[in-house]
Amino acid sequence: MSSTDRPSLAVVAAGGIGVVAVLAFVVTLALADMAMPSLGLRVGLARGSAGVVVVVGRCLDQRVTSIVVRNADGSTLWRYTAVNGSLDRRYVVDAATPPEGPVTAVVLFDHGERAAATADLGSLPLDPGAPQGTPPPCSGHRGIRPATLLFVAAALVVVGGYGTMVARLFSATP
Repeated sequence: MSSTDRPSLAVVAAGGIGVVAVLAFVVTLALADMAMPSLGLRVGLARGSAGVVVVVGRCLDQRVTSIVVRNADGSTLWRYTAVNGSLDRRYVVDAATPPEGPVTAVVLFDHGERAAATADLGSLPLDPGAPQGTPPPCSGHRGIRPATLLFVAAALVVVGGYGTMVARLFSATP
């Protein structure tokens, strides 16, 4: 091998920094794919322009099958039922509610644990509006996406090329 085919130490060092950067990027992508973002508050009660609003935090694959709003003595003030489940995350209570006093909202999902919240109707926060964005994936439904796998394959090519360059640096001269 001629000396013009052998990379300099500076080129090998710069290539090593590039390989580390590529590997860090791919590892970050894979970890982001596997991360479990928080659902945040599962059930919240708010005061909207039309009355009480139930805000539901659900994961992507969950469907709301039932919501029951009860007052302190346990009597039902409002009920919502969806046989096939609902994708909505905000429900307006279209029944008369007392101006104050504690109420409890219980939400059932097609899978996962039920969620509940208790609040005083006299001190509800203002309705934040419909939740924005896509809900996070449900627990157990995470995985590495195909795009990340393509980046992994590209990183392997980069590492292979760097290995070849390092091997040429240390190869014997004719």
